[in-house]
Amino acid sequence: MSGRGSGEGTGLDDHDAEDRARGRQIRIWAVVSGVVLVAAVAILVAVMVGSDDGPDAAPTASTTPPVASATSTPSAGGADPATPTATAPAEPSATPTGEPTQPAASTPPPTGGQQTATDVFTPRLVWEPSTSAIEGAAVMGSIVEQGGSCTVVAERGGEVVESEPFRAQADAQSTVCGGLTLSSERLVAGDWQVRVHYESADAVGDSAPTTVTVG
Repeated sequence: MSGRGSGEGTGLDDHDAEDRARGRQIRIWAVVSGVVLVAAVAILVAVMVGSDDGPDAAPTASTTPPVASATSTPSAGGADPATPTATAPAEPSATPTGEPTQPAASTPPPTGGQQTATDVFTPRLVWEPSTSAIEGAAVMGSIVEQGGSCTVVAERGGEVVESEPFRAQADAQSTVCGGLTLSSERLVAGDWQVRVHYESADAVGDSAPTTVTVG
């Protein structure tokens, strides 16, 4: 009994020794694995840091402002390049001479009262027995204006008889004197040379004489 118990005790001791040896191996492998893992992480970090500092890394913007160089090359004439050279403004190329040009007048200047000759037509100059007067009309075809007047003039043997002035009227294309009348006791029976005289501030004219028989 004692021999068998001694043998069993020896077997247990050997088994415990193997377990302890196996535990030490496991611990050693765990330590070695941890060291290898730490080394691998360190190498990976070093590689990543090196890649950030390599030539492909993005350049870092400089916050220092550029300093302008105060050195300038002097010109051949020896002028100080730091002193700005003022350029005198060019003088006008053309210098006005004489009196300034006056604008052209929109209307012709007055002619000093000079009147323009105008044609006078008398489509009707007759003796009217019922009124004992010479009646007629006159047309100034070359002018269109207001303010003129017509006068009937009858001449015979040096005798001249005139009517009062009749106001002329302007129409679309001419100036007309209608309803002309010359009545006078001096108009004795016989042939008279009758004409119409037209006059205004700008025009004057006489019709050709027309023979009118009075009485």
